[in-house]
Amino acid sequence: MESKVDQVERPAPDLSGLQELLERAASGDESVLPGIRAILDLLPQSVSFFGGDLAQKAEQSLLNSTAGKNLAQREALLRKMEQLRTELSGANPDPLERLLVDRVALCWLQSVHADCQYAYATVAAPTRVEFLQRHRGHAHRQFLSATKCLTAVKRLALPIKADVAGTATGSAETTTRGPTDRSNE
Repeated sequence: MESKVDQVERPAPDLSGLQELLERAASGDESVLPGIRAILDLLPQSVSFFGGDLAQKAEQSLLNSTAGKNLAQREALLRKMEQLRTELSGANPDPLERLLVDRVALCWLQSVHADCQYAYATVAAPTRVEFLQRHRGHAHRQFLSATKCLTAVKRLALPIKADVAGTATGSAETTTRGPTDRSNE
């Protein structure tokens, strides 16, 4: 139930000078920091707008590099990444799982992009081909590392079934408890 304090609406921030504020911040004017902090306090979702979500910037940069001006390919890649996120997230992912799922999706895109670059470099100079092959291997290792980490976190989050009675028949009462559930202790 919401209290009266929760029902009080915050005043909308004055965003009329936002463009000037951003320009001054971009040029290193530290006097605008209190204004930026006030906006971030009032609108926490504005973190991405101010450039605080570097993972999103990396994804956009990689999408631009992969698809170039081809908007159809860009949209298809965005959809594929969303499909991967949905498939990997499960029903109720915790914040760490969401972060790792985003990382796996980004590493997948980086890995397939490196595969494409390598495949297109059939007529490139040998040093370029060697560089692309190393880049491809590195991207693939990052993808495998991110997937391994996500898998480990998902395994830790699975409920643990323990045979409390210790019978050999397997019909004993079992208790299900996740790794951090200490409510019965």
